[in-house]
Amino acid sequence: NAYEFGPLLTRPGLGESDVFRISNNGPFSASVAFGLLEEDDVFAVEPRSMELAAGETKDLEVRAAPSTTGRHATTVLAFVEQNPEPYAFAVACEGVEPVVALRGPWDEASRVVDFDRLLLDRSETRTVEIANESLCVVEWRLDASELGEDSTLAIEPTAGTLGIRESATLRVSFRADEPATVEARVAVEYADLGGFEGAE
Repeated sequence: NAYEFGPLLTRPGLGESDVFRISNNGPFSASVAFGLLEEDDVFAVEPRSMELAAGETKDLEVRAAPSTTGRHATTVLAFVEQNPEPYAFAVACEGVEPVVALRGPWDEASRVVDFDRLLLDRSETRTVEIANESLCVVEWRLDASELGEDSTLAIEPTAGTLGIRESATLRVSFRADEPATVEARVAVEYADLGGFEGAE
């Protein structure tokens, strides 16, 4: 079985490190070199070598930082001097990116919330579901700047956070106060948790 780092975001600068305790249970000192069965840019070990006195324990840091989505795996190898067979343990992680889906009362090709013809002084509400289909927490917000100061159309909520595989319901309401045709594009922006920081 592989040691699982779990789902990790592919955003640059992120990743996760865990420490493994390396012990020399023999009666003599030992020189140990470390490597990876498949060298890649996802996993790294530090240090690459260490000297262990008899009975001594030191830390080996293994880092996982995927840059692409999907499963990544390798094997950490420990080569003990004068030992013909290396010690080995498998490590793995899942590279993930935020993904959301919208489900509403529309044709998938158009994605239009259509209120058709509405009598004056009447209002109607449609619902749209926003779902997190990824293995990471997702922040989302609406860019409804095209609505301007138009009070006939309202959407709530306009931002939120979705846990893994979680969904939320948006309420889109239209009120016909006077004869008019209202058309506006609303964009859904989303990112992993904290991904909006510094994006303004």
